[in-house]
Amino acid sequence: MDKTESYTIDVREQTTNWEALRQGETYTTTFGKMEDIQREPVEMRKITLEDFNSSGMIGEEAINGAAAFVQENIQSGKYDSFPLAKWIHENMTSPEQLHELDDETIYERTNGGTCVQMAKSLRRFYSEHGIKSHFVPFETAGQINEAGHEYNPYGHLACIAPFIDGDRQKFLLVDQGLALTEPVVFPARDDSEEFTYGNKKYRVSYNDSKKQNPYTLEISELKDGEYKKIDEAHFDPFAAMENPRAFTPDALRVLPGFRTTKYDQSGKAVASASVDYRKNGIKLKHMESGAPIITRIKLDEDFGQYLDEISATAEQLEISGEELMDKLKIGVDAKDKMLGMVLAPSVVDELVGFEKTSSIPEKLEYKAIAELSEGKLYYHEHIYDLKINASQEEKASEPTPFGESIPTIQIDDKEAFEASTRKILEFSDNNPHLFWIKSRAGQAPEKTREDVLAQIWFNATEEDFRSPAIFIERQIAFMRDNTFNNLLEQRQTIGGDFKGSRLLVDVVQQSGSNETPYMLNFTLEDLDGAKCQIPSVRYAIEQGENGEKTGYIFAIQTPKNIEPTEDDLRLSKKMNRYFYKINNGVLRSESLEYQDYTERRSDGEDMSSVPYPENISDVTVSSVLSLSAALKMMADRGITHIRVPYFCPLRFQAHARLGQEEQYRIQDNTSNKFIRTLKRVSYHFPAVVVGKINTHGYTNIRINGTLETDNEVLKNIQE
Repeated sequence: MDKTESYTIDVREQTTNWEALRQGETYTTTFGKMEDIQREPVEMRKITLEDFNSSGMIGEEAINGAAAFVQENIQSGKYDSFPLAKWIHENMTSPEQLHELDDETIYERTNGGTCVQMAKSLRRFYSEHGIKSHFVPFETAGQINEAGHEYNPYGHLACIAPFIDGDRQKFLLVDQGLALTEPVVFPARDDSEEFTYGNKKYRVSYNDSKKQNPYTLEISELKDGEYKKIDEAHFDPFAAMENPRAFTPDALRVLPGFRTTKYDQSGKAVASASVDYRKNGIKLKHMESGAPIITRIKLDEDFGQYLDEISATAEQLEISGEELMDKLKIGVDAKDKMLGMVLAPSVVDELVGFEKTSSIPEKLEYKAIAELSEGKLYYHEHIYDLKINASQEEKASEPTPFGESIPTIQIDDKEAFEASTRKILEFSDNNPHLFWIKSRAGQAPEKTREDVLAQIWFNATEEDFRSPAIFIERQIAFMRDNTFNNLLEQRQTIGGDFKGSRLLVDVVQQSGSNETPYMLNFTLEDLDGAKCQIPSVRYAIEQGENGEKTGYIFAIQTPKNIEPTEDDLRLSKKMNRYFYKINNGVLRSESLEYQDYTERRSDGEDMSSVPYPENISDVTVSSVLSLSAALKMMADRGITHIRVPYFCPLRFQAHARLGQEEQYRIQDNTSNKFIRTLKRVSYHFPAVVVGKINTHGYTNIRINGTLETDNEVLKNIQE
C-alpha cells in the first residue's frame, strides 16, 4: 500500500436523525427511510432443576473433551466478525431482514467467529456426547442499559452444561469469548473456587440479590503481585430461551462492534483489531518482545497517520495491511446502519453516550471526561485507572501511599466543575501557541481539547482529586503565568563565579505529557564556551485573586539526550569534583543511626532488611544546587511560599509498564529523594523552612528572609 494514501472516515457526516429515532418510529439514515420495529421484551422462561437434572452425570473425560474442543476452535484460526459486518452493511435494507438471517448465513459470513456460532458449535459437541446443554446470555459490565428496555440487554452468548455431582447441582462452562478455554465447574447457588488461566484469575460468584442475573463471573488480573478485578459478566444458568434460534438477532441488536483476533497455541490473543461503537473508536493490538502494543484510533480520525500500527497488527493477524484497512473501513461504515437498524433507541442512547454521562454534569459532553464514568482514562494509547463520582453519597476510596487505591475525581459542586472545565477548554482554544496544549501535527482541534482534559489529571494529587474545580483553575493559572517569560528569549546569569564558570538559566516550554508548562534549565559555562548541564527544575506559578504568587515545584530532573563535546566532558568532571564540597560537614550532622547504617553498608554488610534511616545525605548534589538557584529566583520576585506535591497517582500508573522495580524506583526518587533534597537545601539555607510532609497533597515551604549559607559552592548563588 502507498504509505501516503489517506483514509478519512467521518461518521459525523452521516445523516442519521438521532432525535427522531428517540422520539418516533420513522427516521432517516444514509441508506434511506426505515421503520423501527417496536417489540416486546424477549421473554426468557425459568427452567426448573428437574429440567437440568435430566442431563445426568458428566464424567471427567467429557469435561476435558469440551475444553479441548474449544481449544481446537481457537487454534484453528482467527475470531473474525468483520465478514458479517460487510454482509450486513451491503445487503441489509430493512430491520426485518435481520430477523430473517439464518444460522447458515451467519456461519458462512463469520467462519464460526461470533459468540453465537461458538455456543452453537459447542452445543452440537455436547449433544454428540449425550450431554444436555443450554444457551445462556451474558450481560457484560458497562455495556447495556438497565433492565426494562424493549430489546434484550445482553452482549454475549455462551453454552452451559448442567449435571449432578453426588447430590449437588453443578454447571460446566468453557467459553472462548470469555477467554475460558479451561473447564470451569461451579455449584448451583454457590460460589466457585478461584482458578487461574494464563495470568488472569477467575471466580464465578453467586449473589441472589441480583434477581435477573444471580451469577457473576469476575475476571481479575495479576498486577503488582496481587489480583485486581478488571471486568465482570452477569448471567443466569437457570434461564433458557423458548426458541434458541430467536436469540441470534437479539444478540446482534446489542452488538457493540466487530473484531478479528489471532490466537496462539495456548489460546492467548496475540493480535487483534476491533471497531467499538460504544467507545467510538478502533483498537489495534500486536506484540513486540512479548509485550502488547495497543493503539487507539477515534472513528473520525484519519487512518493514514496510523499505517505503521495497522501494518504491524495485520502482519501478526496473518493478513495484508490493505485487507485490515478494508475491514476497519467496513466496520466504521457499518456504524450508522447497525445503530440505526439493529439497536433499539434506548440502546442507541447508551452507545452514543447519553446515559453514559449521567454521573457527570448533564451539559458536559466532552469524551475525555465522559469516559471516566467507566473508571478509565484513555491517553496516548494507554489506559489508566481513574474514577469520577458526582454525588456526596459516592465517596472515593481512602488514598494510600504509592497508588494502591484507584484515584477518584470527587464532584461535590457540578456547576463549579463544569465552569472550570469549560474555562480550561476555552483557554486552550485561545492560546494554541503554548506548547503544553499545542496540537500535534495534523491533529483536529477537538482532539487537542480531549488531550488537555486528559493530561491535566496526571499532575493531580489525591487532594486535588477531591477538589477538581480548584485544581483545574490552578492549571489555568499555571499557563497564564508570565513571571519568567523574559527567560524564554534569552538566558540570564545567576550569582557569581563557580570555579571559573558562570551559572546560566533559561525557561523552556514543556509538552502536555510533563508536569508543568515550563522548566528552568540550568547550565554552567566556562570562559572557553564549554558547557555543563545540571538538573532542570519543573516549576509553575499561581497568582491568587489578591495578586500574591505561589510557586510550585514538581520535579528536579537531569536533562537527557544531550551530546557533550570533549570540552563539555572536561568541564563536567571539573564541576563534579567541585560539587563534592556541597557535602562538607553534612554527614557529621546526621543521626547516629544513619551514620552507623552507612558505615555498615560501606563495610559490605547486607542492609536490605534494615529500615532506611531518615537523612539529608542521600541526594544528588547538583540537584541541591539547581533547587537552591530556583528558590533564589522565586524569592527575588517576591515568591516566598512554595508548594511541592509528594505523589501523583496517574504518573505512578504510567511507570507501571516499565516493570514494578523500575516503577517504585522512579517513585522513590520523585517523592522521598525529592523531599530529602528540599530538607538538604533547608539545612544549607536556614531561611528555607520545610513544613510537615503531606503524602496526599502538597508540602509547604516558606522562605523567611534572605537566602544565606556558609557552603563554599552554594553561597555563589547569593552574589
